[in-house]
Amino acid sequence: MKSVKRFLCALLGLSMAVGVHAVPAAAAQPQLYADTTYDMQRAVGEKYCFYVRTYSSNPLTYTVGNGKVLQTKKEFSSVTKKKDTLGGAETHEFWFSFTCIGEGETGVYVTQSGNTTCLFKVKVSNQTISMKQAVGTGAAKYQKLRIQYQNHYKMITDHSEIAALLKAIAPVRLEKLPDSTPHTGGWTYAIDFYPTDGSGAYHYIDGGGSFSKQDGCTLKAPVGRYRIADKTSFAAWYRVMDDFYKNAGGTVVEIK
Repeated sequence: MKSVKRFLCALLGLSMAVGVHAVPAAAAQPQLYADTTYDMQRAVGEKYCFYVRTYSSNPLTYTVGNGKVLQTKKEFSSVTKKKDTLGGAETHEFWFSFTCIGEGETGVYVTQSGNTTCLFKVKVSNQTISMKQAVGTGAAKYQKLRIQYQNHYKMITDHSEIAALLKAIAPVRLEKLPDSTPHTGGWTYAIDFYPTDGSGAYHYIDGGGSFSKQDGCTLKAPVGRYRIADKTSFAAWYRVMDDFYKNAGGTVVEIK
């Protein structure tokens, strides 16, 4: 049933986090479990879906501050009351979503039996984009990709692997920074996107975060400082890049 619900969320265009995390609660509170507990950044107009499980059968209410930043909705109201088993105890599952309707920051709260818990906070800004907006998901427009890790790199030329990588990094959120923002710390991965027309490459490097174009690059894509925006995006980016650097076809080459 869970896979069906995730599929329904995808049809609604709602983003989802992976994994179930316990939400700390006082002894008098029902224990809550949520699939999203990390703070995040989103853009105006985006939707997000998540679920909460609880041992209590008491009603669970869902609020998001003053309603000027996020607009709430309860999803699958006729389906999500199904009782499930978690840790040997009977649980109830509730599916919720929100739509980002204005810039600002607010918390996402659930209340049960008179006790309110903040699950996570959401910052909404028009200064964030996704990797999908920057580089797309269509492998046909790229001749090859070059993944660099420290002083080594790997070329990916198989279009099925290029498509898989683009799809995997698509949800990663990036925050636009002023170009004058100083770079701090190091970096782990960089990636070059080579257009099929043979023009210059499009380059992204993590760490301080920036997009740039080589001379002649014809891609219609943003340039400037774009830092990975939140913990969920950090985790997704490094997981995907690590996987493709280690496992995609091609030979790792040392830069001398």
